[in-house]
Amino acid sequence: MPGATPRLARTPKETLQLRRARFDSIINSYLIAHCNLDPPTSPQYGLAVHAHTDYYAPIAYPAVAELALRVNKLGRSSVTYEVAVFERGVDAVRAVGEFVHVFVDRATGRPAQSGMGDFLRQGLEKLRVDVVDQDEARVDNSVGTKKTPSRPAKL
Repeated sequence: MPGATPRLARTPKETLQLRRARFDSIINSYLIAHCNLDPPTSPQYGLAVHAHTDYYAPIAYPAVAELALRVNKLGRSSVTYEVAVFERGVDAVRAVGEFVHVFVDRATGRPAQSGMGDFLRQGLEKLRVDVVDQDEARVDNSVGTKKTPSRPAKL
């Protein structure tokens, strides 16, 4: 309906579905634009095997959420993404989520022996950050800001 205000999530289940949809959207948008992935036809696809989110502060309507994406770990067939949620114009992070894909062959549903495709890996390498200490990649709960870096690459 034109001009209607979108209904916000009201239940924990709806909130979880919205979070997953937003994280999935930023990740898949990057994979499509920068890794030559076509989800319905590519020979490999990302199978979601893990996701969690830590919430630090709310964002209320009409504030605008900005999502930032980076790769914290790139394995042979798996990738660990970190998605940070910010409120536009505010430096403090509102939420940080981790999302893990295992790339599998469309034909077998299993990871390829050679791992993920080269073009896919090259695209993901552009978002990879070197995290020496996993605690450095986490949010400092006492102040709600990122320790390193403050904002991952934004799309």
